[in-house]
Amino acid sequence: MQRRIPSESVVWFEHLSVGDISRVGGKNAVKVGICGQAPSNHPEFAAFLVEAGIDSISLNPDSFVATTRRVAETERMQLRASGT
Repeated sequence: MQRRIPSESVVWFEHLSVGDISRVGGKNAVKVGICGQAPSNHPEFAAFLVEAGIDSISLNPDSFVATTRRVAETERMQLRASGT
């Protein structure tokens, strides 16, 4: 089986953290979002993504309410910490 060689952008992406990607996106006026099971299954991961500066998160319908509450609380805490 032949190994697929990833594109340069994929290799670059693999070496960055979520926070790095969010910062680079923000500096270039590019929204950064994530989809996948982790934010739906682990509200603490969704909170981490908010803290890292992610712009949008996809959620499963069955976890939408609980995760949205966690995200809102994390955003409130960030606002209080920043003094705004």
